[in-house]
Amino acid sequence: MATMLLLLLSLISALWCYVEALKFALPVWRWTLVGFLFGPFCFPLLWTHQQLNLKRYQGFNDSKLKA
Repeated sequence: MATMLLLLLSLISALWCYVEALKFALPVWRWTLVGFLFGPFCFPLLWTHQQLNLKRYQGFNDSKLKA
């Protein structure tokens, strides 16, 4: 029973990482595999990579006006 729950959690995490990697133009199969192997423990790492990818695209010295 516990192994089925762990497998289901890994599959859901892999699917979620797949969708997020597609949205932010990250390597899809790499993040799917990481999501499957590490489950929800990879979410903070994925969010960090999303922010770094966004900063790399926008530029680190880009100024933004906040109203």
